[in-house]
Amino acid sequence: MSENTEKKALPLGIRILLNIVSVLLCICLFVSLLAAVFILDFRLITSKDTIEQTANSFLCAPEQLPRLKLVAATGVSPATEEAADSPTQDALVEWLFNTLEEQHGEELAVTQEQMQAFLEQSTTKEFLSEKIASYVDDFINGTSNTTLTNEELTGLIEENMAIIETELGIVVDEAAKEQVFAFVEEMNLDEVIRSEVIAGVENLTIPGGTPLFPENAPEEVDPENSAYGGSYTVGALMADLRILTSVDALIICCVIIAVLILALFFTNRMRLGSTLSCVGIPATVAGILLALPTLLLQLVPEMIPEPLGSTMSILTGAIAPVHYALAVGGIVLLIIGAVVKGLQKSDPAT
Repeated sequence: MSENTEKKALPLGIRILLNIVSVLLCICLFVSLLAAVFILDFRLITSKDTIEQTANSFLCAPEQLPRLKLVAATGVSPATEEAADSPTQDALVEWLFNTLEEQHGEELAVTQEQMQAFLEQSTTKEFLSEKIASYVDDFINGTSNTTLTNEELTGLIEENMAIIETELGIVVDEAAKEQVFAFVEEMNLDEVIRSEVIAGVENLTIPGGTPLFPENAPEEVDPENSAYGGSYTVGALMADLRILTSVDALIICCVIIAVLILALFFTNRMRLGSTLSCVGIPATVAGILLALPTLLLQLVPEMIPEPLGSTMSILTGAIAPVHYALAVGGIVLLIIGAVVKGLQKSDPAT
């Protein structure tokens, strides 16, 4: 039976009803595609590699003015301007120097400038970036996989032995290594990070909030820290996000998308061309709505001071392929759908 004959065989009311259902299915498909993309975005942004790149950008990025302002004020291109030290790196060196000074007082034979020069030339920044990324990954995923062992410190010292002796004037022998190990054990950095930093952030209350999943509510509320009794904390929020962005949630979204596409196939009376067009429209709209802001964010970092500019570039670079692929995929489906419908019309056998 030809397509035109099939259309005439269906009553007008049924065709109108099928069109309405198709529109509703397209809207549901649009929402489902956005949900799947947001889950992918969160997982990509919070992946360990992305976090490590972000941490490295904060430790290594130079402090500089926005590009246009710098050129207008000095007449010198940022490419030829000598980069200053990272403000994050300066803060890190200052904290470490003050900590050592409190421990050793006047016996400390290393200056803050020497520590700065050492950090610039050593592999310490890479080590710190990896550890920061690992701790943040633990915070996001609710795990405790990060460790800080003497073996890791031994490897770090041996890698930078020549720079330690050159810049800090410290002879690295077994006694020096033991002092480092004793300092780390005394400070118990791992426990400090977990109990004071990570736990402190997790216990911050969100006024007026309620956990989406009741089992994620904190066991003990903190009425002094919130006018609403501390029923919702950052830790509870992260637990909710872990459920909403889990692999299972992503699989459910994909199954829903597949079911909606199958339903569109039947509401379009099993016509492939019309089905591809109905799928391509919400995919294209969702892709363009996501791709345009992403493209803008990839251009804006050149105007933003470091390290925020490089951080934004890293985060948008992680999610950009997903947004662009959705937009391109939707356009391709529209083109294929139009071609298939054209072939069906030109073929008298169909």
